[in-house]
Amino acid sequence: MGAWLTFQYGLSPRTAKDWMEVAQGLEDLPAVRAEFAEGRLSFDQVKFVCRLADRETDENWATEAAKHSASRLEVMARRRREITAAESNEAHRQRFLRMRWDTDNRLLRYRGCLPEEQGALFEAAINRLVDQMGKDPLTGVYEDFGTRASDALVQLASQSLGSDSDPDRATVVVHVSSEALVSGIGSGEVENGPGLSIETVRRLCCDGRVEVVAENGLGTIVGIGRARRTIPAWMSRSLRMRDQGCRFPGCHRRRWVHGHHIHYWSNGGRTDLDNLISLCQFHHRILHEQGWKIEGSPNGPVVWIRPDGRQFHHVLQ
Repeated sequence: MGAWLTFQYGLSPRTAKDWMEVAQGLEDLPAVRAEFAEGRLSFDQVKFVCRLADRETDENWATEAAKHSASRLEVMARRRREITAAESNEAHRQRFLRMRWDTDNRLLRYRGCLPEEQGALFEAAINRLVDQMGKDPLTGVYEDFGTRASDALVQLASQSLGSDSDPDRATVVVHVSSEALVSGIGSGEVENGPGLSIETVRRLCCDGRVEVVAENGLGTIVGIGRARRTIPAWMSRSLRMRDQGCRFPGCHRRRWVHGHHIHYWSNGGRTDLDNLISLCQFHHRILHEQGWKIEGSPNGPVVWIRPDGRQFHHVLQ
């Protein structure tokens, strides 16, 4: 019936559901039905009266409902309704947050939903920060709520990263050349994100941590040789920037990738970028446990070789 109403009358699924609930509810509420038919009660009022009234209270609500707005009746219906543990658990299971970069417009788009207690906490935190924001210094008026709420969300994220005990992991990484910073010509790039204007990068450098990376004469980052096996954080960032995710042909995983020594450390391999390659957990495993091999320089094309000798080629994009 809901699908038929949606198709026949161009309703939203939510409105179609409300129509069905009201139609079923009014069957047992003749007095309320009469008031609705005479136009003394709106549909929005009746929608919530059907959740409040029963056969015994039908006459009472037929006269009382007109004294309350639809918003007030909604609050009364919500407070009266008993929430079961199963309903709370189901709401908790439906929580999610999805994010994707709109690189054409340099925007991060996100959407999601939270269960009742988490949603209340989130709403209170956002509203509190919005209330503390002042007027726009250029216009002298407050920006709209949506704009200030987005700023509040960024502030929450910034405060969380700022208090993280691991500064290397709690870092937004921007790549830019020293020449562009000095000349003001060029641009920067957020790691795994969009490009940035050079003036934006310069603003971030005013109070951000600037990290200098040593390169050889060809402009390639060198590394730390045999000093240690583990890859330092600064080199991991350069590795991610170069590889842009797992280097197995056709694999598009960009998060939770590992740094792999092509020439194993245990066999004398060096912790340098020309001996490291980014791999997801699955493709890292097939190298170590399933007999695959890699040949070539990770700074350019590499060849993956199956145990039966079949080859697969990967070229840096």
